[in-house]
Amino acid sequence: MTYYYWGPGATGNQYYQQPFFGQGPFQQTPPSVSSGNVITPSGTVIPATGTGRQTEESYIENILRENIGVPGTFYFTFPSSDTRPGETQGNVLRIRGTVMQAGRDHAVIREANTNYVYLLPMIYFDYARFEEGFKYINSPRTRPQR
Repeated sequence: MTYYYWGPGATGNQYYQQPFFGQGPFQQTPPSVSSGNVITPSGTVIPATGTGRQTEESYIENILRENIGVPGTFYFTFPSSDTRPGETQGNVLRIRGTVMQAGRDHAVIREANTNYVYLLPMIYFDYARFEEGFKYINSPRTRPQR
């Protein structure tokens, strides 16, 4: 979190706003880090290794991105829901279809039966079930046990 304090300016009684990080105004600002690099808690910047695609972290949106086009059933729970009859149980929305895109806070899913496209906030995402298996981050596609 960035905090601000007001300190005397270069001339007279003028004041300026200067950011600082942490508990007091005497700590240094952290170094800038280019994309793909890692910064440790001590402030050391570790450059990205290798070439090509960087290792993805196993966040849900990254897993959904790895499985674009894979058929599945997606479950979302909303605080209040205005959805079609037969598609809900309480405030649960169930969509059988494929992921078209996934972002940090949303997923775009195409429903198989109706061809409707939904833009859904990830905050309401519960889980997904992939009938044909799914691809996890940087691994081959897993198949369900039968």
